[in-house]
Amino acid sequence: MFSSILGDLSKHTADKHVAGIFASLPADESATGSVQKSQVSGKKTKGAARAAGSRQRSHVKPQMTESTNLSHGKLQVADEGDDATADDAGTPIKNALLTTEKDRLARTAFVGNIPIDVRRAAILKHFSQFGSVETVRIRSAASANLKMQQRAAVITGTIDREVRDSVNAYIVFTEVESVRKAIAEANGSFTFGRHLRVDDATPSGRPATEHQHKRSVFLGNLPFDCQEETLWLHFGGCGTIKYVRLVRDHFTQQGKGFGYVCFADKSAVESALELHESLINQRPVRVFRCSAGKAHARLSLAAGAGGREGAGRARWEGESAAKAGAAISKKLTQQKQWRKQSAPAKQKKGRLRSKQNKVKEQKGKKGKSK
Repeated sequence: MFSSILGDLSKHTADKHVAGIFASLPADESATGSVQKSQVSGKKTKGAARAAGSRQRSHVKPQMTESTNLSHGKLQVADEGDDATADDAGTPIKNALLTTEKDRLARTAFVGNIPIDVRRAAILKHFSQFGSVETVRIRSAASANLKMQQRAAVITGTIDREVRDSVNAYIVFTEVESVRKAIAEANGSFTFGRHLRVDDATPSGRPATEHQHKRSVFLGNLPFDCQEETLWLHFGGCGTIKYVRLVRDHFTQQGKGFGYVCFADKSAVESALELHESLINQRPVRVFRCSAGKAHARLSLAAGAGGREGAGRARWEGESAAKAGAAISKKLTQQKQWRKQSAPAKQKKGRLRSKQNKVKEQKGKKGKSK
């Protein structure tokens, strides 16, 4: 069959190997069809033979000897073993990274109410008395440029002091005992002209101390520009303060109008309640006894998640703070959308307005002429 198409290949010394292959090849209609197509297309006989020979080699290729199959089997087993070893080795690496992160977090202290003007070197020097310090990170600054991140605002000094006049710092010590020593000795201390809050750090970036409602009071109707140090001074005469917390917007650091003061002793709560309707920045501050359920409802409302029904005055306080935060967020969103508009779009709007003004003028002239 192939000799009728390709001729006698025995005379061609270069194609003897190909002729032997065709002699042992069984009849294949697909191969015959492909060769006929190549002949019709005008290809040379020698080129068609070589194409058929390469096709034959690819057909014969899977017929390996037993030794070759065994060698490939060994290689395949070795490859699978290598992959399994790599997978097994990945788990200890991940566990080691998680362990390192947990260890670093345990050696980190949260420090709040630090003045903006205090340098990183001064913070490092002060807290080095409690142990060796690895790093100091400054966060939670109120950026004066809303397009700039808080970290960049700290580096460049682009900070809005009217919104917030303090920052938070995260200090990583080399030992866990240094963190405990710093909390015991530095929390509530008057340093850098402020009362500092020192606590453990958490993955969420907040202090680790849980809200202790039995020793705390809730503050409502606070000015939005109220600062932590103002509350330290206002309630300092009631008793030893453990910490002061002002609820702020995470993005702008703007106060939401309410907060908490936690005392070291329960008896200080009674003294703090006597300051109900006292003035802070010419605003009467509402002071209430703090309960676990109401505190959770206020924080939920401030986050925009709603609260429990029947929370009374506490619910009203939370709703007003939530509305103020929503208004600020809406304003920021509108500013971002306006900035994203391209110059051609603004020019197009301007041209459209000018055309509309011209049409109005022409209509006005026609009306006057009539």
